[in-house]
Amino acid sequence: MRGHTARSVNSATQAIAEAAEFLPEVAILDVGLPDMSGYDLAQVLRKSEGLAECKLIAVTGYSGEAVLARSKMAGFDMHLVKPVDLELLARSVLSDAAHADLAQVREAK
Repeated sequence: MRGHTARSVNSATQAIAEAAEFLPEVAILDVGLPDMSGYDLAQVLRKSEGLAECKLIAVTGYSGEAVLARSKMAGFDMHLVKPVDLELLARSVLSDAAHADLAQVREAK
């Protein structure tokens, strides 16, 4: 993505292994993964060595106050609702801020 090194996996198990090796600065996680929820994955990554400061971005089809609260509790820095605005995603990834605030959530209209 725009000159950055990106890696893609298809499950939470693969994401945990890849993140431990790769130590990403940003992780974009789908909430609906086949083997573990993205919420649970976010919590695992937050507790993993070298990943506590990783910016976690949730991507999901779900929205609403309860969903946003769950994202925040899981450790996500940002919650984006599908279909994701790619420019918003790029700005989030490229942001100099250490973490985006969940208040910056943008729901698709």
